[in-house]
Amino acid sequence: MLAIFPPDQLEAAVAALTADEAPEMDRLLAEYVKTSTTAAWEIEHGMFVFGVSTPRAVLAEILKYHLRDGVAEAISCPMLVLDAEGDMFFKGQPEALYEHLACPKAMIRFTEAEGAGAHCQVGAHRLAFARVYDWLDETFGAD
Repeated sequence: MLAIFPPDQLEAAVAALTADEAPEMDRLLAEYVKTSTTAAWEIEHGMFVFGVSTPRAVLAEILKYHLRDGVAEAISCPMLVLDAEGDMFFKGQPEALYEHLACPKAMIRFTEAEGAGAHCQVGAHRLAFARVYDWLDETFGAD
């Protein structure tokens, strides 16, 4: 979601997102939400998930999730990372997480050709669930 800010303005945007008050940023985000139903859903769903009441607070919460400081390297349980070829929200993030993991890990990639290339494999849940359950069986030895 931070991609809505030009790279040369990212530092200022982060400062505004985490400030106690930022009326210009609040106005910008209110306009962003009006640009598409996807943007509106992202913000509204984020407010629900994080339990916050403003679009700016959603983005401030998202900033807390990162791969710095050895966060992913500290994970010790087996990890399965899913990657959708056409993910419109988190492109590149599955690979970044996977590279940081030091635990037993697997990556499953889903493609547009399979009908599973969208975020969360929308359109191919049966395929996605089958692959996830297969990984669970292989990893944890289900009979």
